[in-house]
Amino acid sequence: VKSYPGSGTTWYDLTTNGYNLTINGSPTYNSDGYFTFSNDQTTQYMQRFPFETPTEAITYSCWFRSNHNGGQQQTPFTYSVGGNNEMLFFIGSTTQLAPHPLGVYRGVTTSDMTDTWINFAWSRLSSSGENIFYRDGEQIGTYTASAGTSIATGGYLIIGQEADSAGGGFATSQNLD
Repeated sequence: VKSYPGSGTTWYDLTTNGYNLTINGSPTYNSDGYFTFSNDQTTQYMQRFPFETPTEAITYSCWFRSNHNGGQQQTPFTYSVGGNNEMLFFIGSTTQLAPHPLGVYRGVTTSDMTDTWINFAWSRLSSSGENIFYRDGEQIGTYTASAGTSIATGGYLIIGQEADSAGGGFATSQNLD
């Protein structure tokens, strides 16, 4: 049985930063080494608040395997401050990744992701406003906007749900399945 860096309702940050996540709603952790979030629910997610994000440059990276449920948007992660989604990442379909830098939709078409482990990374440089999107280490898109605008710090980092308000406002049609 594999173990994860956590106990009870805490997923521990293995760096020296201390950004532990609170596990809500008991998503299943299995012996293959990953969590499974049930579909069409609003209670299973992981959260860090406050999340002190670097404001000048940041890269979010995640591994996921999606069972894209009949066209429903799925949300591996979102970062929001005061109701404003600074960084929001949807899976729009079996071939569509939908990052939203500073709340603006930037769809990126990719090959079929059905039941396949995917590594998605998103880097943002505040000085130039450049956002670069990667799938499995290959650049798949870019978007430039709001040069000189920093990402607000001290918000909610949520894994597995999309927040319509800071730290909440979840919809069953926008969870990670």
